[in-house]
Amino acid sequence: YGVVGGGFAVFFGAMGAYALTRLRFVGRRFWFMLIFLGTIFPFQMFLIPLFFGYSRLGIINTQAGMILLYVAIAIPFPTLVLKNHMAQMSLELDEAARMDGAAEFRVFWSIILPNCTGSLVALFLLQFTWIWNDLLFSMVLGNRPEIRSVMNALQVFQGNYSSTGPNVALTASLLASLPPVLAFVFLRRHFMEGLKV
Repeated sequence: YGVVGGGFAVFFGAMGAYALTRLRFVGRRFWFMLIFLGTIFPFQMFLIPLFFGYSRLGIINTQAGMILLYVAIAIPFPTLVLKNHMAQMSLELDEAARMDGAAEFRVFWSIILPNCTGSLVALFLLQFTWIWNDLLFSMVLGNRPEIRSVMNALQVFQGNYSSTGPNVALTASLLASLPPVLAFVFLRRHFMEGLKV
């Protein structure tokens, strides 16, 4: 969930930021405000509507439903951060590429994204960590054993082994905390570059 959800959220956020900063279209301010609203409301307020909506659609307790949730809920923040970053880049880059015959996606993929590597990695690490640590949505929308997130499984594990003492639960917690730490260690150079932007 963390890798797929975080990766797609950052990619779609980058596409949204590109559209908001590099393209001219009617209603751009409306779309910006709509995306901005996704960052100011607490995520918990979406829980009950999501539960009933997922139940009607039949995607509750499915991996596809959980990935859809994590991608959708994590898009607004990367969009806003990348919008600020892309707005600082010269529009002449785009114009030069279009004059050479590059399509919009080519401009986005080959010119804009490589100049946002630090921000993309920093945002991916933040979204990955948030999704990895999520317990609430996983408990409500994906509670089957094969669908559970790591934190949800850790809670169930702790409940099942509570009588054996703290060592088992502490070991499981330590193992569950390793992936975000390792991701940060391997990507720390890009993460620090992204924080400077």
